[in-house]
Amino acid sequence: MDILSKIPKKSPDIASRIIDEEAIIISLGQSGSGETIEVLNFTGTKIWELIDGKKSVSEIVRRLTETHDEPGKIVEADVVGFFNKLLTSKFVYF
Repeated sequence: MDILSKIPKKSPDIASRIIDEEAIIISLGQSGSGETIEVLNFTGTKIWELIDGKKSVSEIVRRLTETHDEPGKIVEADVVGFFNKLLTSKFVYF
């Protein structure tokens, strides 16, 4: 799956809030898996804020590359890995 061309959307089965620049995501357990709580670091929170159902993963990578000192390929690899974790946790879908 070419994840970079996909447009992520936040799952309707979660609730999230940003407190002190950290996103807190709570899976509401609608799929029978129980509640899961995840606290994202600063960069994860920036990615979470960019997920709007309109931007592709590639666009999110581009925006992060503009604001980080890391080379684009490193940012891309980190973002793809992060999205794979979000998918596994069912916090996002495509």
